[in-house]
Parts: sequence; structure tokens; C-alpha cells
Amino acid sequence: MPLSTSKADLSPVQIVLNIFDEVAAHADLLALLDSKSNDDIAPSARPVITDFFTVVKTLLFCIVMVADAVMAHVVYVRPGSAIAASPAPSTTPTSPHTALAFTLLRTLARLSPAKATFPELARAFYAALDVIAADDRGAADALVRGIARGIVIGGVERADDLGKPATSSSRQMSPASPSHTAFALSCVEQLVPVLSLGAVEEAWGFVAQFLSSPTPRAPYEAAHSAALALFDAYAPAEGDVNKREEKAEQIAYVARLVPYYAQCLIENSSPSHLSLAQLRHAYAMVVRCAGAHDDALAMYCVQALLDALCEGEASEVGTMQREAVHKQRLRLTLASTISSLPTSLLPQVLDELRKLAMHSSDDSSVTTFTIEERVALRDAIFEEITEKVGNAGKEIAVRWWYANRDVFPPVGLEKGKGAEGKGKGKEENKLLAQL
Repeated sequence: MPLSTSKADLSPVQIVLNIFDEVAAHADLLALLDSKSNDDIAPSARPVITDFFTVVKTLLFCIVMVADAVMAHVVYVRPGSAIAASPAPSTTPTSPHTALAFTLLRTLARLSPAKATFPELARAFYAALDVIAADDRGAADALVRGIARGIVIGGVERADDLGKPATSSSRQMSPASPSHTAFALSCVEQLVPVLSLGAVEEAWGFVAQFLSSPTPRAPYEAAHSAALALFDAYAPAEGDVNKREEKAEQIAYVARLVPYYAQCLIENSSPSHLSLAQLRHAYAMVVRCAGAHDDALAMYCVQALLDALCEGEASEVGTMQREAVHKQRLRLTLASTISSLPTSLLPQVLDELRKLAMHSSDDSSVTTFTIEERVALRDAIFEEITEKVGNAGKEIAVRWWYANRDVFPPVGLEKGKGAEGKGKGKEENKLLAQL
């Protein structure tokens, strides 16, 4: 489907995507099926459901192949050169480009429970969002506000409803399925960097609803990804004066969210919520954002972790075991903040880690931990120092390691690895010598 980059009539393309969208509208049964487990479906109906999903995946593939070709050209067509495929700009805030993008996103949202993933799908999805993000008429704000206010169809607002006030009929919708919600959150995540302050506030209000509910899993993880996108996009960039001036209000707003989200991550730090890798990555990013604003804000995040580690001990055996696992996750999370800290805070936090390794914190309620847990903490700290700490803090961190390495179990002497100590010690020295 060739498109001229000098004068593109997008009307036929819009008609094709509208037809696809009308067909996809009949797949709304997916939202119901997506919320059901296999046990909820009668055995006699399962073959029919399987055939239904096969048809939907085929439809999705056809739509995406066409959409991928369309969006690959549309992103290079200047908005002013396209022949309008929708009402004139004076009567609607959408351009032909954004109208195409909204139609495609709405269709993909309707088919999102099909659970089909392939490169063309990702390209079409991100290209549509790129078109919306590049629109200078507030299309990104309109989409995110529509998602946040629930004026959505299959997770995405109708292109011809943009800018119109909400009505009671527009809100009379069945609850979104987990897949639709995750799709909407993914849209928010990608558009975060171009949002106005008002849209950022509404985006956060939408995202925050799903930050503490690990079931269903897809919206939960998508919400945390969107939250981290906010902190990443609006962390003050050192030396980037233009960003500080243009996004000053958004940056200040996101800074006020740091204490809440840090506490939220701690509350979601049990194994049944965020995975250890997700927890460590998220907390390190929040500390990095906090440190870009103010050292005291970064220290608040660190102190929140230390306070959680110092909470009272459990008395029952099963509870004690769960508590031990939980506190080890918090220790490793604290270690992950090393490379995200402002240099001025690095010695203080490293000293707190030394106390934990010696299990001699000022607070006697801190749990002592096993040799395996101490080894894991040692390895996490060593990895941060050798691979992630920036040049500004490298000397401080390496000097601290050499001064305090005896606090940790010797390398290679952990359970079942007593014969490997010398070789690993040489490897460690070689790594540190390169710093």
C-alpha cells in the first residue's frame, strides 16, 4: 500500500482500518473469556473456544500486517501534506494521522486478549503511539485523559470523541478485562514523556489504582512499568536546562510522588507481589529519580528500607521463615540502590550495609541471617560496585570494599564451594584492579 510522502490521501487507509475495527468489535466476547480460567469453561465448549481464539488470532495477524505497512509510511508523511481523512482541524482536534493511529489502537485493544505476540504487532503499536506523541494538538493528552476517565472503548477512546465532554452514555461500559487494562496502561507508559501537567496527574490517578493488586498479574505489572516511566521521564537531567524549564511543573509533581511510591514498593516487596528483580530495579530507579531532585529525598527512600528491616520479629515458625525471606529481599533491594545514590550519600549507605552484613545494627530487632543470605548480599554489593557505580562514586565504593571485605563471607567459602575460594579471589582482585 504505497503512500506518497509529498501528498498522501489517507482516506482509503482510514476506511480499511475502520472496516477492520468494525469486525474486531464483534470480538468483545474476548473480554469475558479473558477473565475466566479454563476450569470455568465447560469441557464441551473448550474446542469451540479454541477455534474462536484461532480465528481471532488470524484476524489480528491480518490487521497488524496491513497496519504495520500503513504506519511505516504514515510516520514519514508531514501532517500538513496529507489530505484530510476526517473533519477539518477547526472542528476536531485530530489530524488524519492521529485518526489512523487512534483507530488502530482501538482495534488492537479490542483484540488484546488474543495473546498473540510477533514483531509486526509491536511495530504497529509503537508506531501508532509515536504518531500520537508527535501530534501538536494534544492528542497524547486526550488519549491519556480518556483512558484515565474511563471514556474508553476496548482500552482506547474513539478518535471522533476526542475533546468532547464525557456523557453518561459514554461511561456506561462493562468493566475492562485485565488484558484491556494492561493495554491501556501500556499506552500511558509510552506517552508519559509528552504529557502536560494535567494529563500527568490524571495518568497517575489511573496507574495508582493497580499498584497494589497483584491479581490479575498483567495490569499490576503494567501499572508499575507506567509508574517507573513517570519517574524516569521527569527526573531532572543534570545539565539539561531546557528540560528543567519546559517540564518544571511535571518534574515538581513527580518529585512529590517519590515518598508514596517508595512506600508502595516496600508494601509490595513480598514474594507474592513483585519479583525480586522487579523490586530491585524499581527501587533503584526511584532512588535515582529522588537523588536527581534532592539528596534528602533519596535518603528518605533509603531510610524507609532500613525502617522496614527494623520492624518487629515474628514469633511463629512459618511466619518467621516468611519474614526472613522478606527481609533478605529488602537487604538486596538496599544493595541495588548503591549505583543510584548521589555521591554524597554513598558512604552513609555503604556503612548501613556493613552493619547489616555484621548483623550488628543499632536496632537489635534486625534479623540475623544465614551464610547463604550473607553471600547473596555480598555478591549484590560487589556487582553494584564493579559494574554499575559511576565514575564519581567508583573510588569511594572500591575503597570501602577493600576496607570492609572481611565483613562478608570469603569468596568461594559458601556452602558447598569451599574448594573454589582461591580462584574466585583472584577473579575478584582482577575485576577490582580494572576499576
